[in-house]
Amino acid sequence: MFFINENVGLGASYRLGDSLGVITNFKIMEGFTVGYSYDYITSNLTNYTNGSHGIMLNYEFDFPNSRCGCNYLYN
Repeated sequence: MFFINENVGLGASYRLGDSLGVITNFKIMEGFTVGYSYDYITSNLTNYTNGSHGIMLNYEFDFPNSRCGCNYLYN
């Protein structure tokens, strides 16, 4: 996955003998991203499917730092 201006991500995947995939990710606002992916099947499953689509929603929660001084718990 490669990121452009920290707002757009582009990537690719390959499953040995099975499929090729592309993925894109867009930052909508701070902590919230939306993505889309497509897998193109290269194996014998092409007789039964044209591939698969995926939609991703991601939200990063901003948890406060722990007040505990136990650094070994939060590596």
